[in-house]
Amino acid sequence: MEIKTFRIKGKFKMGERMQPFVWECRALDSERATEKMFSEFGSRHGTRRNMIKISSLEEI
Repeated sequence: MEIKTFRIKGKFKMGERMQPFVWECRALDSERATEKMFSEFGSRHGTRRNMIKISSLEEI
């Protein structure tokens, strides 16, 4: 299996407004990259998964 780099774009709720983000990570597949992103945003910002909206996910 080969590790790939993914770029995830979207918005997450921070306070009263939606904050745009672009996040890059290395993972085996897109599902694991998405899971890693949800985990990281929850840990850093205390954001629940239902407050994160992904607009695009691409392999770099």
